[in-house]
Amino acid sequence: DFYNSGYAADEALMPRSSEIIQAAKFQILFLQGEYDNQTPVFYAQSIELANRVLWKKQNLRFVYFAKSGHALDPRLSLHDLKYSLPPKERYDRIAEEIASL
Repeated sequence: DFYNSGYAADEALMPRSSEIIQAAKFQILFLQGEYDNQTPVFYAQSIELANRVLWKKQNLRFVYFAKSGHALDPRLSLHDLKYSLPPKERYDRIAEEIASL
C-alpha cells in the first residue's frame, strides 16, 4: 500500500519548492490564475514576497491573470469549477512571456 511503499518517506526527504526556487540560477516564470482553486494564488504571492524581502533574485518573474483558473481559463469566481477555453489573447500573452525568457 501507499504508506508502506516508502514513497511518503522519500517525498519527505525531497527539498521544498521554496528551497529549489531559492537555489535556482535559471529563469523561472510563474503564470498564476487569481481564481486558481487547485494551486491558490497565495502560493505564488508568498514566493514573490520571499524574493522581494529576502532573496532579491533577478531570475524570477510573476504574471497574474485576473479572473482566471488553474489552466488560466476565465472564471467567474474562486468557486467556479467550470472550465472554458481561454481567449486567444491569453495564449498570445503566455507566448510573449515565455519568449521573453
